[in-house]
Amino acid sequence: MASGAARMLLHVLFARVPIRYRLTVSVGAAGCRRGAGRGKDVEQAVYGFVLVLHLFGVVFWIGGLLMLASLLGRVPEEVGLPKERLLGTIRRLFEVVINLGAAVTIILGVVLIALNPQVITQGWLHLKLLLVAVILFYHVRFYRRIRFLEDNPSASTHREFTVVHGVVSLLLLAILVLAILKPF
Repeated sequence: MASGAARMLLHVLFARVPIRYRLTVSVGAAGCRRGAGRGKDVEQAVYGFVLVLHLFGVVFWIGGLLMLASLLGRVPEEVGLPKERLLGTIRRLFEVVINLGAAVTIILGVVLIALNPQVITQGWLHLKLLLVAVILFYHVRFYRRIRFLEDNPSASTHREFTVVHGVVSLLLLAILVLAILKPF
């Protein structure tokens, strides 16, 4: 682990771990470091745990955006009180689930980069971060569109949100290909 911030994170995470489970690194008679292998195991476990939580945030964020696009496509079909209730539900979904998922995803993404700083030099990550920025653009666009539809509920079309659903799905697919295959 090369980063001081990553070391600090490990210290904070494992400060309350009982002594018998903490890393012990000592120099043996032959001058080799005993316990160094366990240190790598703990680092990998922390990285894996943060990665799982990052992916959990992605599921909430992108899944919420896709569900939001589907629900917003129904707004033009509704009339009166059901339309107002649907917009209220959409607003709560956005404010609670989608914003929380986005925050968890972004914060833990930064933590993952801090835990593995050499990844920042790889081209696939640069493109992935650019695609995440595009998803953030759609995130903000959804927020503005919800606010606009609350005032003008008949100013949308089903086709508009079907296209946005497809674009967000393709962005997710491209990000998954980059993150899993790491093509360059």
